[in-house]
Amino acid sequence: MTSWRWWLGGATLAALALAACGLARGDAWMGMSTGDRGPCPIFEFDLLIDGDKVGGTATSEFEWGTALWEVRGSIAPDNRITLQTRTPDPRAPQPVITWTGTYNILLWDLTSAPDAPCPKARVARLQRR
Repeated sequence: MTSWRWWLGGATLAALALAACGLARGDAWMGMSTGDRGPCPIFEFDLLIDGDKVGGTATSEFEWGTALWEVRGSIAPDNRITLQTRTPDPRAPQPVITWTGTYNILLWDLTSAPDAPCPKARVARLQRR
């Protein structure tokens, strides 16, 4: 009877470990960036990770209204992330923004590079949904 309990306990631990590995990628994330209502708006991200691919949407508020952004990117083997947010809205001063960061299983940050319309880098903090 003791060996049966040991086997069941070991199988349970193995299943939990595999589940935790599965949660590392293939899950949903959400978060918000720094910014303001000028040309450097706050972004609200809603992302899905599938293997090494990242996709989803983001929204941002400008003086003229809300812009919807498509988000696409990838996670490199060393957990470096590169994403691009793209909007077809011609009113957005910057229709494509590149974000970089390092993937973390619990919480991660993305940073946009400073440029002409937005001289200060924005940082987005993402967490599991």
